[in-house]
Amino acid sequence: MPLLKLIQLPVPPPAAYAATGNVPLAAGYLAVAAQKRGLTQEGLKIEIVMPQLTDVYGDALLIDLLAKDKPDYIGFSLYLWNTERSLYLMKAIKQRLAQTLILIGGPEVNPDNIFMIENADFDIAVTGEAEAVFAELMYRLLHKQSIDDLPAIAQKKNKQWIPFNPQGAIDFPLSDYPSPYLSNLIPVSPTRSTYIESVRGCRSKCTYCFYPRSSNVLRMLDVEATIDLILALKAKGAREIVFLDPTLNHRTEFIKLLERIAEINEDHALTFFGEIRAEGMTEEIAKKLKLAGFDKLEIGLQSINQETLAKVKRFGKAEKVAEVAKILKAQEIDLLVDLIVGLPNDTPEDVKKGIQFLKDNDLGEFAQVFALSLLPGTEMRNTAQSFGIEFEQAPPYRLIKTDRINRDDIKNILDEAEDLLDRKLDEYPRPHLVDDEPLFATFRQILNLYPNDYIENLAETQMLIPDRFEINLDQENPDLSDLYYPSTRHTAIWVYVSELEKHLGDLQIIFQTRLKIDPYATVDFVVVPKQEFDLGCIDFLEYMLEQAPPSYLSRSQAHRNINMQRRLHFIVQSSQSNQKLSKKFIKKLINRTSVYEEQSAQQALKFAQEIGFDRPAALINDLSIPEPIWQALIDQVDPESIAFKVRGLEKRWCAEVLSYGV
Repeated sequence: MPLLKLIQLPVPPPAAYAATGNVPLAAGYLAVAAQKRGLTQEGLKIEIVMPQLTDVYGDALLIDLLAKDKPDYIGFSLYLWNTERSLYLMKAIKQRLAQTLILIGGPEVNPDNIFMIENADFDIAVTGEAEAVFAELMYRLLHKQSIDDLPAIAQKKNKQWIPFNPQGAIDFPLSDYPSPYLSNLIPVSPTRSTYIESVRGCRSKCTYCFYPRSSNVLRMLDVEATIDLILALKAKGAREIVFLDPTLNHRTEFIKLLERIAEINEDHALTFFGEIRAEGMTEEIAKKLKLAGFDKLEIGLQSINQETLAKVKRFGKAEKVAEVAKILKAQEIDLLVDLIVGLPNDTPEDVKKGIQFLKDNDLGEFAQVFALSLLPGTEMRNTAQSFGIEFEQAPPYRLIKTDRINRDDIKNILDEAEDLLDRKLDEYPRPHLVDDEPLFATFRQILNLYPNDYIENLAETQMLIPDRFEINLDQENPDLSDLYYPSTRHTAIWVYVSELEKHLGDLQIIFQTRLKIDPYATVDFVVVPKQEFDLGCIDFLEYMLEQAPPSYLSRSQAHRNINMQRRLHFIVQSSQSNQKLSKKFIKKLINRTSVYEEQSAQQALKFAQEIGFDRPAALINDLSIPEPIWQALIDQVDPESIAFKVRGLEKRWCAEVLSYGV
């Protein structure tokens, strides 16, 4: 029986205990299309790798999972946040299973994305909306027919690149392919967002956006079909429904849809999220949105310069956005308001005025201020040269400069925005410093008991996968054997050492050993020095981390000199340890790198205002924390300056205080 596996890797979050939001919806629709074509009845078996695995497993475990049962086909959904890791998995699979055909699709798969084309070990690529093409593609592959004339596909044969065939008209009704949630291909969970598409296509023509690439003709589920879908998802346990429609209020019968949603959601069991445009919004519509259950909406400001908005075909007026935002706020609907740094024609002053505009209109807490990315398939990427735009060729394709804004301007604007809005604009890396289970002894036991089926066993016991490695370099012959075990997507390597200067080579070997196993894992490299050392060692260690394979995550905040994927931390142990570090040395260390000091919650509260600033961040070592103390930590200490050694406390902090949705 031929086997097809479909996989979508998650957005790597800033913390080990943060939700990824990963839902393999595209894979689900492809499976639906194959079913409708009758391919499963002909014997094709389709497996979608669930987020419960993709969100937890490191690279080695994912490779084993994909290679198991020697599938005939493996399909990857490529997005800017997962492309490089997916490319690594493809290469590893090809080395292990040369006959397996690698199929790729998704927003990254575009004729203008040279980075993807040159680096991917794929056999067949499909660009654009893929349901109809994919179903025909799989039919022909199963029946050993030629695919050379199929629209919107490209191939690699004998490592030779055969360019994309022209893309045909995309006009199939959305009702042709039922939601994969309803086909039991993707589970509905009350703890995860449930995604629906009631519209494809976008009337707006914003040149920086991917949506106009498909069509400016809207293809929609009618109101009653949308309501039936929502009711079915509710019955399956959905609690938050996210509309993926490019612009929710552009669809026909928008008001009727809101009224019908309000009727079926009288019990307020469901909440909704979507993206809207300000034009056409009124107080009456805002009230209907609230009655329907929309508790959060995204609305684009992008720029306050109308000439800029015209150049990028966004149009609209900043004043209208502010007016609509005020109306929505009055209905207690939370907002996300976007402002892009680096649009063609904008100067640094334009962007700064935009940030001030957000603050003056009480929208600072809702602002999403970010640098422009030149996404594959967008008009702006194709016309970049005419605006003097330079951008990174690898994900996230971040803007480097335009003819009006340079690299330093971008960093300065983002820094000034944080100062003016008095908050961080981006998610910052959170170290994974827990020290309790899972235990390697248990993990080894699983591998010994289930040598041939350990992947399935781990699927049932995910928490037993080790995510912390400990090495004591003060031992005569330190044991490095654990470093060769597969691990999770986010790991920590703890190294205990007295004379740091003498062991820099050993530290490099330790890090490189882990990279061979899980090169795209997020790694917290944690050093516990027993005595003071030359601070120049930090330069070596930072350089060592930078030599790891680059990725979306490592680049996402590189403009701020932050490596989100490989992080360095130093630990100051509790006073009972034999660590010999003076206050003066610790102060110098804080000024150079990330430092955490082991202490109780009560101790942390004594210096609440200094923790993470004049004093090291706090690594709380209490086994449990009384509620009054927990609340005091929330009220008095910078929440990003606290981590916990106990896994349950760290999870709770991430969920309740940082709102990471674990």
